[in-house]
Amino acid sequence: MNSKPRYRLAVDAALAEGARVTLRDNAAHYLTTVLRLNAGDAIALFSRADGEWRARIELVRKKEVTLAAEQLLRAPAPSIGLTVCFAPIKGGRMETIIEKATELGASVLQPVITSRTIVDKVNLERAESIAREAAEQCERIDWPEIREPVKLMKLLGDWPSDMPLIYGDESGAGVAITQLVTPGLSRGLVGQHTSSSVLSGEDSPRRIPAQGRDDKLENDETTKPTSWGVLAGPEGGFTPEEFAALKRVKSALGVGLGPRILRADTAVITLCTATLMAWGDWDRAPRFVGGGES
Repeated sequence: MNSKPRYRLAVDAALAEGARVTLRDNAAHYLTTVLRLNAGDAIALFSRADGEWRARIELVRKKEVTLAAEQLLRAPAPSIGLTVCFAPIKGGRMETIIEKATELGASVLQPVITSRTIVDKVNLERAESIAREAAEQCERIDWPEIREPVKLMKLLGDWPSDMPLIYGDESGAGVAITQLVTPGLSRGLVGQHTSSSVLSGEDSPRRIPAQGRDDKLENDETTKPTSWGVLAGPEGGFTPEEFAALKRVKSALGVGLGPRILRADTAVITLCTATLMAWGDWDRAPRFVGGGES
C-alpha cells in the first residue's frame, strides 16, 4: 500500500480522499487496453490543483473506467516560473519543443509569431496532449499552461520590466551564454561591463549590451528571479527590426549559443537548460523510485 503505483495519468477531475473519477474514451482505452489494468489495480492520478493521488480501479465498463482516490502521494508544488517563448515550426520538431520544455519544468509555453515565422497556427488541443503525456513520464505533478500564439511586438510590449527575458542572439552581439552559469561571473557582470567601450557602442560579443545591465543575471539565492522567460526565434532568425525591439526591452538580454547555428528546437532546449542551471531547481535530487506496484 505504501509503494508508488507503476503508472501515472494526468486528469482534470478534482482529487481528494474518497473522490470518484470516471475516465472515458481515450483515457479509458489507455488504462484497459494499452496498460491492461483491471478492477483492483492501482494507478497514480495527478492534477495541477490537487497534486498526485494513489487511486484504485473500482469499475470497468465499455469505454468507461471508474477509480477511487485513496491517498495523497504528493501535494501540489509551486512552479519554477519558467516561461518558454518560441516561434512555431513545422512538423514533429514543434512537438519536440513542447515535450522537452515540459520535461525541463516549463510553467508556460508561449508560441510567438515573428516576421519570419512560417507556421502561424498551433493546435492547442494536440499541444496540451503532448504536454500531459510528457508530464506523466517525467514525474511532474502538473503540466505547462499553453497559450494562444501572440505576435512578437505584443509579447515584448507586455513583458514585465522585472522579469528577465533571455533570448537567443545569433548576430554575435549578445553575452556568451556561459556567463549565465559560471560561478561568480554573473554577479560581476553588471559592474564589469559598464566600461567606456560598452557605453560608446564597442561591445564585444561577450559583453552585456548597455540596455541589458541590471540584476537579471544575479545568481545569489536572495536575488535570483522567481520567474523568467526564454525566447527562441524562428528558423530564419530575428530580423534587424526585431533585434532592435528586443534591445528596447529593459529586462531582455541576448545570449550567444556558441559558434554553431542551432535548429530552433535545439535552441529552446539550450536556453531552458542554461537558465535552469542558473536559476532553476536543478540542485534538487531526482525523484525516481523504482519497484512501484503494478
